[in-house]
Amino acid sequence: MSKSKKIIKLWIIPLILFIFFSSLYSRISKNLPVGYQDEMMWVGRSYFFDYFIKGDFNNPVWQSYYSFEQPKLAEYMYGAWLYPQYLKEKKLKKDANFDYVKFLFSNSFHMIHDYYPKPEPNYKIIDFDEAFRGFPNDYLKNYGALSLKTLNIIYYSRIINFSLLSLAIVIIYFLILYCKNLFVALSVSIFYGLSPLFIDSGIIAHSEALFIFLFNGSLMLMVLYFTSKRKLSYLLLFSFLTGLCTATKLNGIMLVFIFLVIKIFDVFFYSKKITKKNILNFYLVFIISFLVFVILNPFVYSNPFIKTLRLYSERAKSATIQSVQFPADYLPTPFSRLNQIYNNFFNSEFYTVEFNNIYMSSVFNYWPMDYKIILITLFMCGLISDFYHALKGNKKSAILLLTLVCILISMSFYLKLNWGRYFIQLIFFVVLYQILGLFFLLNLIKLLFKLIKNKK
Repeated sequence: MSKSKKIIKLWIIPLILFIFFSSLYSRISKNLPVGYQDEMMWVGRSYFFDYFIKGDFNNPVWQSYYSFEQPKLAEYMYGAWLYPQYLKEKKLKKDANFDYVKFLFSNSFHMIHDYYPKPEPNYKIIDFDEAFRGFPNDYLKNYGALSLKTLNIIYYSRIINFSLLSLAIVIIYFLILYCKNLFVALSVSIFYGLSPLFIDSGIIAHSEALFIFLFNGSLMLMVLYFTSKRKLSYLLLFSFLTGLCTATKLNGIMLVFIFLVIKIFDVFFYSKKITKKNILNFYLVFIISFLVFVILNPFVYSNPFIKTLRLYSERAKSATIQSVQFPADYLPTPFSRLNQIYNNFFNSEFYTVEFNNIYMSSVFNYWPMDYKIILITLFMCGLISDFYHALKGNKKSAILLLTLVCILISMSFYLKLNWGRYFIQLIFFVVLYQILGLFFLLNLIKLLFKLIKNKK
């Protein structure tokens, strides 16, 4: 490969992808409503970042529901992003007692509740309806001009997500470039980034953008670990990112399960021998990722294992409560969860357009046949094609297929609610195998034409 082609593939194309999608998401953000549950809760709890960097681990809020309800990394991210604004406002006020929580109060975020002295009289707090979602004009009409300060903070917080989503796309580009080829990598990354579910779930200010960035990064490093020579460096980076991913959303722990399954597969089908090194590598992944998780979540410091289990227990309780509140979204059994995954991506009148790519909803709607048939046909052709390559010894194809299987197994156990953002880690695989299916069919048609031409 010439130097110019290498620069285009490794630098120019990723840069264009990043700039294009960052700009696109910035424009789309204005068309996505702001909601209390979706965004104000996450940004409002960014005070945990202030307590974390100051080492204030004795504050009772660390042992409250608001601490155990979610791991903290996404909230830290919003705190770090907003901190320069807080420092700027503190400098303007010339008030030494103006801490980060008061900065949130001044913008009508009051999610710290009873674990901070009551707001001072000059801080007017808006009692937002938790079910309310809308745009600036809606908030102005219902809550007055002060609510626009809150929305400004929300829209500003979304900016970091534009970058994370765009970087997640660039990671997918490099992953498929490494596993397949340039044309497949470009196709997958573009349609992946245009997925309505990816856009709607990732832009709004909660944990999904950070989660999928770290998840994709971990997946890339895991593939490199199993297929390249610099194994230790990739193993350490994978373990670190897995810890960060789990500190963002608890289901990030599935990466450890995926690693274990692929490690067993690698031992039995490739190296064909069990060594102490193989066993130690798994323990290393578990230990490093767990340490990273513990360091970032001070509420587990006093008893890391027991309180981490409590954290998972609290999330399970929250999901149970939400399943009562939203019975139509409740998925009670592993079969119902897997069936819902299939329906959402391939068979549901309501979800298929939202879950799939822009080309599925805009182009195929004008075809005379049901576009859902095309969805499943492309996916199955891609899946079968890659399975064939895996059987022929393509280790990269085998790893990607096993990863998908492990994700489906994991989701069949933990997924309790049919909420779109909970499926975000599956989008890449749906897009990948649809694109591979498309290329497979094109090559098949090309081969048929060639055979017909030769017969003539």
